[in-house]
Amino acid sequence: MKTRVAGLSVVVVLLVLAVLLLLRWPTDDTTETAESSRPAGPGLAPSRPPPTRPVLTPSPPSTGEEALTGVLLRPARGSDAGGYEDGGPPALDDQAARAEALRRWLAENAAAAEKYVDRYCEETRGLQGRKALAEPPRNRDAALYLAGRTDWEGGRLGLLHLPESITSRMGNPPQAWRSAGPELYAGLDFSWMTELLQFDHWTMMAAGPLRDDDAVSFFEAPLPNYVTLQYWVKLRLLKGLHEHDLARASQEVRHLATLCASNGTLVSEMIRVSFYGIERKTWEDLGQPMPEGGLTADDASQARHATLGGPFFLYPGVPRAVREKALECIPTRCAALLETIGVTASFSALVPSAREDLAWLLEQKPCDEALARRLTRSPPVAPEILRQLQDMGGIKRAMEGLTDGGL
Repeated sequence: MKTRVAGLSVVVVLLVLAVLLLLRWPTDDTTETAESSRPAGPGLAPSRPPPTRPVLTPSPPSTGEEALTGVLLRPARGSDAGGYEDGGPPALDDQAARAEALRRWLAENAAAAEKYVDRYCEETRGLQGRKALAEPPRNRDAALYLAGRTDWEGGRLGLLHLPESITSRMGNPPQAWRSAGPELYAGLDFSWMTELLQFDHWTMMAAGPLRDDDAVSFFEAPLPNYVTLQYWVKLRLLKGLHEHDLARASQEVRHLATLCASNGTLVSEMIRVSFYGIERKTWEDLGQPMPEGGLTADDASQARHATLGGPFFLYPGVPRAVREKALECIPTRCAALLETIGVTASFSALVPSAREDLAWLLEQKPCDEALARRLTRSPPVAPEILRQLQDMGGIKRAMEGLTDGGL
């Protein structure tokens, strides 16, 4: 099965409910690339089937520096069982049963939030104010510039699409790209990364598939294909290494990481951490410290757990004082608010009181108001998601990651 970054389903209800499983995303040794080997260029690839959403399966937390850590909660298409070997959760097919199960889980989550919010703030204090995790200003949007250049989930290819002749060499064997010569990127134009320096953020609602099809379900809407951008990050660093200009390459890679993170999702935040990890490892291989302002390995681990765990403290039912305190401590505030808005909207059909929580979240002025409004139309939570909720550790799992299990 082709490994892909999950679509905007990760942005909404499907994402945070299992964030703490920390599923491994594509890395050098697992990423498959598009079948097409045509020259890079924009357009659709109608012959390619729609992406198959992986069935949720727990895996150990990723420790690789280049891992794109996230969650894939959507059941595989065509699966009536929701990905469960026992045939699915028939007990939750009834709306009343789903509502009761959700209320029970939210009550447990709220109790955990009250118990751990002080510890969460203590553990994340070291990440506050880190330049690498800072929210960018929002004056010049890169959306129009990147919409036709970026590959998108669902088969829409952009000008930055890389042929299989390059991507296969980068992951076969794993880490092979680090020892490749200039022939790996020969003929590629990296000027777009320099041109990106004129922009300070990137929204998905200003231009691209999400804006173009307002009727598309959030569970199917595509995110940018960050795997393609990850390839470009590696190639840019390799070129900088060969040309003895790694500092400039680092600057461009870090800026791209910031732009990706400004998409405002947990997925894009994990991309930011991933790009910084690739950059750090490149400097380490050179035997030199990375430039000031990067993320150490410990910082990256803390950032992952803090980002993925943060939204749980904002869920419906959590006392307002706890939510307000947690929001001040979450290092990636933008993604936490947007993700929780999508989740809370999906809960409101079963738990009407969640509408009040949704109103509070919108009052916090999420960074991308257009995306926030779109997320308020998230469809009701599906039965299989509630079944998965019952099997997860929630906030406690997040805290174990932040404290290395020392609770």
